[in-house]
Order: sequence, then C-alpha cells, then structure tokens
Amino acid sequence: MSKKKIMIIALALVLLLSASFTCWKLMDYHKGATDYREAAALALGGFANTRKPSAASSPSQASSTAAEASSPEASASSASENAAASEEPSEEASASSSVDGEPISSQEPASSAPESTPSEDLDEPSEPEDTPSPTGTPAPPVDEFAQSLAQIDLEALQKVNPQVIGWICIPDTEVNYPLLQAEDNQHYLNYTWKNERSSVGSIFLEHTNKPDFSGFNTLIYGHQMADGSMFGQLERYRDQSFWEEHPNIYIATKEGVFRYDVFAAFRVGIEDIVYQLDLEKRKAQQKLIDFCLEQSTIDTGIQPSPKENVVTLSTCTGWGYSQRWVVVGTCTLSPREDSEPAASPAPKES
Repeated sequence: MSKKKIMIIALALVLLLSASFTCWKLMDYHKGATDYREAAALALGGFANTRKPSAASSPSQASSTAAEASSPEASASSASENAAASEEPSEEASASSSVDGEPISSQEPASSAPESTPSEDLDEPSEPEDTPSPTGTPAPPVDEFAQSLAQIDLEALQKVNPQVIGWICIPDTEVNYPLLQAEDNQHYLNYTWKNERSSVGSIFLEHTNKPDFSGFNTLIYGHQMADGSMFGQLERYRDQSFWEEHPNIYIATKEGVFRYDVFAAFRVGIEDIVYQLDLEKRKAQQKLIDFCLEQSTIDTGIQPSPKENVVTLSTCTGWGYSQRWVVVGTCTLSPREDSEPAASPAPKES
C-alpha cells in the first residue's frame, strides 16, 4: 500500500473519531440539560423564571411578578385577571390559560362598589390629634424575589437525591440549579444532581463547609461550560455592566433564603487565601476581604464586614489547573433569627 493511501486512511480515521467524540459530547450536554430542566420542574413547580420584579413596574405589577415566580398556578391566575381587567383584550389574552394541561378559565371582573353619599347630619370634622412620629430604624425593604424563591420544593429533589442541600440562583442568568454536597470534591465534577454520569457535573458545596452556610467563607464549585450553562457565565463579572445588572446571588435551603451581594470578581490561584477555610479570627477574615477587594476587576463600592459571612463561587478559567475564576458575595439577607437583614446596596451608576 502506498504512503499516500495510508495517509488518506489515517486522516479518515481521525475525522471519524473526531466526529464521534463531538456527537458524544453533544449527547452528554443534552442529557445534562435535560436533568436540570427536570430539577427546575420538580423544585419550582414547572415555573423556572428567575427574573426579579422591574424597578419601573408598579407595586401591583411587582407583587404579581413575585406570585408568578412562586407557582405556575399563581402565574395562570394573574394572567387571567389581567386579561379580564383590560378594556380591549386581545384574542390571545381572552383565551383560557392552562397549566400542566389543566385549563383555567378567565375570571369575570369584579363589579365596582357603589358610590357612597355623604350624610347630611355629619358633624363638623374635628382637628386631627397630634400623633408622635415613629422612632427607631425603619424596616428593611422586602425582597420579593427571595420570598418567591422560599417556595421552592427541596423535598421533591431530595427524594431523588438526598445530597441536594439547596438551590442557587443568580437572577436573569443561567445560574439556576440544585446545590449538592458530597463526602468529597470529586464526585459531582462528573455526576449530575440525579447521580448520573455526565461531564456537565453539578453545582456543589465544598465538602468541608457546613451545609447551613454558617461558616465565614462557603465555597461553591461548578464547571465553566462553553455554552454558558452551569458556572459558564461567571467570567462575565469581569465587566462592570454585568455586575450592575446581576448584583445578587440567592441560595435557598431548608432553613430559608440567603442573599449575597457580589463585591468582587477575579482570577486567583488555588493556593491563595480564598481557598483557606480555617479563617476563624476576625483579623484573618478581614485579610480575606481586603485581598478580594484588591484583586477584583470590578469596583462595586461595597465594603463587607468580617461580621458578615461570604460565599465564593469558583470555576475553571482555561488557564490550567492552578488558576480559578471566583465571584465573591457578602451576606445581606439571612433567614436566621439572630441576623438582621440588610438592604442590598444599589449598583453604582456608570
């Protein structure tokens, strides 16, 4: 056989193997994506919208958005009420809605209350009494997104895999997944939340961290997928504008919902202080915070205190095993009774 024919056959084999590997990877990614759609259906009741209420919307619209995020039934009910209240409903809005195949008919608009007529024998209005002005610290604003996320059904996920400890979400991004914790940091690199082997892996907690997030620095790992899934969007936090649009990390556990405000994002070595979990003294904790602020590629204006626990999201960079990309947030909302929820700082105007 001539050398030319051998080269052609070798090239054909290489192309065949490459095509086979590509097909296998696509099937693997598809299987992983299917697993996580099932997780969203179980935990979120089929309603996986992660959008926060728009700041420009009215209070009624904001409360409607929170209700929609809590359950698909509430979403369908709200849609039917809006359709009935509209003066010129479209054919699509007037049609009956359905959730999971169950039709939900639109409701009749409530009749307006009759106008009241003033009584002729009413006494002259008396001067209002002076009331003391309220004192003390005003209550922090209600985080409607946290309230809706609190409705998540973790028990449904734990029936499939008892190592599910919570749910992590960054609104309006791909980060919207069950959170797991194994006895080591290797298992969920190659297994989905359903314990099925896949290169997609899972989003999982450092195995030495406390699952109640009571430690000062809680580490969460995930792959940086090329399609942006898992932690594939974390590197976008190198841009100030991305942080301004996505300033919060939410984590729901059986205890309640934690909110972390992102204050730093940067590339880091695996031997750096970010991965040291024995920071029990305030001085060492402040050293971690200072390191994060110094290394950060974004300027959030947030100055965390060592009294506030932090969460570190960690993913690969493509620059070798020794380098990681991290996004660090400080806890500003906690379900614990002994913690005072703080208002989330508004993103700095550009």
